[in-house]
Order: sequence, then C-alpha cells, then structure tokens
Amino acid sequence: MLDLAFVPATGTVDRTVFEYAAALSAGTSNVVVVYDRADDPEILIASAPTDAANSSGLVRFVHAVQGAAPFDLRIDDQLIVPALAFATASQHIPIPAGAKRLTLSLGTAKLAAMNLNLSAGQMQTVAVLGSPGSLSVVAFDDDPRGLDEFSPVVRLINAIPDGFLDSLHLNGGIIVASDLAFGEASDSLSIDSGGQSMTLVLTIGEETGTIDVPAHHFYGGAFYNLIALSGGTFSAPRLMITETSIARQISAMMSDPAMNQDPDAENLPDQADNTESGSASSAEVTAEPADLERTPTDSSQHIAAPDESAGHDATDMSLEPVSGYRGISPHALVNLDPDANLQIRQYPTSQAFSLGLLPGGSEMMVLGRRGPSEYYDGEQPDEPVDLSDMTVDPAAGLHPAVDLPPEDTWLHVMYETTDGGAVYGWVNAFYLQVFDAVGDIQRLRSLALVRQNHAGSAQNTALSPPELSDLVSARVSGLDPGALLNIRTANDASSEILGHLPPDTLLKLIGL
Repeated sequence: MLDLAFVPATGTVDRTVFEYAAALSAGTSNVVVVYDRADDPEILIASAPTDAANSSGLVRFVHAVQGAAPFDLRIDDQLIVPALAFATASQHIPIPAGAKRLTLSLGTAKLAAMNLNLSAGQMQTVAVLGSPGSLSVVAFDDDPRGLDEFSPVVRLINAIPDGFLDSLHLNGGIIVASDLAFGEASDSLSIDSGGQSMTLVLTIGEETGTIDVPAHHFYGGAFYNLIALSGGTFSAPRLMITETSIARQISAMMSDPAMNQDPDAENLPDQADNTESGSASSAEVTAEPADLERTPTDSSQHIAAPDESAGHDATDMSLEPVSGYRGISPHALVNLDPDANLQIRQYPTSQAFSLGLLPGGSEMMVLGRRGPSEYYDGEQPDEPVDLSDMTVDPAAGLHPAVDLPPEDTWLHVMYETTDGGAVYGWVNAFYLQVFDAVGDIQRLRSLALVRQNHAGSAQNTALSPPELSDLVSARVSGLDPGALLNIRTANDASSEILGHLPPDTLLKLIGL
C-alpha cells in the first residue's frame, strides 16, 4: 500500500491538505501524477509491468467473483497483488519461473490456494472464479501467436457461474469464441486493429440473452483478455476487457486513425450491459433520480443498471443535508455527483413509493440493513409492494471473510431535513459510502437487521409520505404462459407501447 500526504510548502505533516492511499502490485513501475488545485489535488497513477528477466514468466491476476471482497494474492508467502477488487485485473507481472504456491487471502484468512508452474517467457492469466462461498483459482495460458505491431490478439474467458457463452462475434461477423462453459477459455484469435463492437450471446439456466458491447479500440501489438462477468440481482452481466502491450510500435499507433482524433470527440465504453431484455447504460448518473431496478426475465423488457435513472415521480421533493453522525452511529454519504439525486424509498425495493430525493454528498444515519419480514400482534401484512424475495438473512451461511454485495443490500436510514424534521426510509447501498461510528469502512453484513416490512415515514417535516390506506395496488394476472402485458401511452390498444409487464408484477394504481 502507498500512503501519500500533501502538506503546504511551509506547513508540517499535521497540517495535511490531502491524503491518498493506493494498492500497488509487485513487479510494476508506477508514475504518480498530482494535478489540479493545490487545495484539492487530483491523483493519477500510471502503472506498467517492469521488464522481465530471461528466467521469468508473466502472470496477470483477475478478480471475477461477483459479491466477493477484495483479495490479497501471495506467491510463496510474498504479497504480490494487494486488495484486488471485483472486476479488476493486475498487469502481466514478471515472476521467476518454476513451481510456485499461490495463496488467496483476506486479512489473515486464507481462502484458496493453488500450485502455479511457470516457464520462462510464458504468459498466463490467473482468474479467481465462482461465488463468495465457493471460490476457485484457474490458470489460463495466454497465447499471443498471430500478434504483430499491426494486429492485436483477443481471447474470451467465461467467468459466469452457471452461464454458457453461446458465442462472441465482432461487428464484421468474425466469431471470437463459441460454446464456452463456465471456467473455460477460447483459443486466441488475431484480429484487425481499430474500433470493434461485439455481440455476446449468453445462456443462464433456460434463458438466453444478447449483450451488445459498444465499440472498443483494439491496438496492434497488444494481447486482450475478454472476461465475461456475472451481474448481481439488480445488474446485468458484462464484459471486462484487459490489455497487455507486447509489441506495440509508435509507427503503428501513428498510422491508426483513432490516434489522430480529438480525445474528447468520442467516448468508447469498455463494456456495456445490453441484453435481449433491453439495455443497461454505463453512463454517469445524471441529475435524474437514481435507483436500482430488478432485472426482468422477459426478452423484451428494459434492464436498468445501478447508475440509471429509475423514477420521475418525486422531482419536487429534493432534500438538503444538514449534519453528520461521526462518533454516534454507522453513517453514510450519497456517492453521486452533487447535481445527481438518489431516491429514498418507503420499502426496500425500487418498486416502492419514493419519499424524496437525496442530493449527492448527503449524509444520513444508518439504522440497519434489510432483514426478513416480521409482524407484530395485530399487524397486517398489507405492504403495497412484493417483498417475498427475502425469507432468510442473506448473510447466513456466508463465509466470515466475505461481505454482502452492496447492489443487493438495502439500508434503513434516517435523514434530517432542513426544516428540523426527519425522513426514515430505505436506500440501496450501491450508491452509498458506508462508515462505522469512528469513520472506518463499515461491513454491511455487520449491520443490525431491520424487518423489511418496516415502512419508511416522514416526521415533523413538510415532506409527507402517503398513508397506506390511500394506496391501491394491482397485480398483473390472467396471462397465458410466456405472455406479457403491454403498458401504453394512452387508454387505447392502438397507442404507443412504452414497455411490457410480466405476470405477478405489482403496480400502484393511480386511477381509471
């Protein structure tokens, strides 16, 4: 770990202007660039592998386990890669050839291990696969044959448990891979350099979907691992693209049309979450309310990613932060841009009524996390939303070293309003930075359970949620198997279709 502290030219360390911590891998050269304002500097770390000795091989490490905490990777008890997080990969790090013992750990707990045999000049990708409760470590040989200064080489790895990759093909129809089961890798393929969009056909269980990946620029002289990653409860699968420069030449880069373009003229995402069920943008959260939507199972529904707008029914209910809670209880900050807003809900689901909007940077007290429903004497189970997807604590049976995935975890919070009141409601942890009472990162699994049928409310504030008696719900029913209900712009069967509702969808009925 690298800890940096910036102090005024005439100051001392106890007058720190800015602190920064970074996890740096062994076998890499790193350039730290500090820029922007002196009182609010920005940090950029450019990392590249060091030159390998003739007796060394090159190994890249990948964390591909959705919901698992960052891992430390050690070779023969020497820390090589610290805090490798999900959906990230190291450089191809030079490691002396021979038999090695690779250990995967979290703190002092050893989670998995494997014997690694590396030959001089050999390239490998070592991927951590599976689920948080069932980890496996798999080594794949990286074959760069066919690579030259004008031609990149690509290879696909299937890291989606229970997922079968039917095919991955480029926009020109070239098939990169086909028929890959979980834990398998395709053969390496030499392709033309330039921008390439891709289409990934994926089967999970009995459902098949298509992920359309926007154009990514592939440079000659580079080896690319394309890694299919699983999504969470509220997010679609996606494709991670890792690059290793092997024989890239300046002459080839200068002849590449992409190198002569204005860097601000286009923004080509590395990955996208488009499926047959719709599309999930990876763009930044805008000023629209942000929330999570459940991933639909139908082949024509829209899949909303965690950073996508999810509601427009509360745009006149913006709230303002007033105070912090450090030293009092677990607390959280809304991790969005200042001009973006986050929904606070009456129940722990994006289908629940929105009590208001929390601007980026808002502080709130965290009272607990979502737990199974409980009903007190005389209480009726009449929630206007479906909460049947949780019947047991998701932390039960989880490995002690693994935390709950934030995108699947709803928190019950208390937010103080500017008029002296408070709003109690539910917020998805994906959009929050959560801290314990002393300001350290809070483990979500360690929070107290709050029964999910505990409705949010507003107290002593002008902002008032609806009374439950004023809400009338409707459930989609009476459809043939596999059929969907259209939702339209007007009460006319010939009007424009806005979307489709699967059976058992629960709706808030506004009127007839």
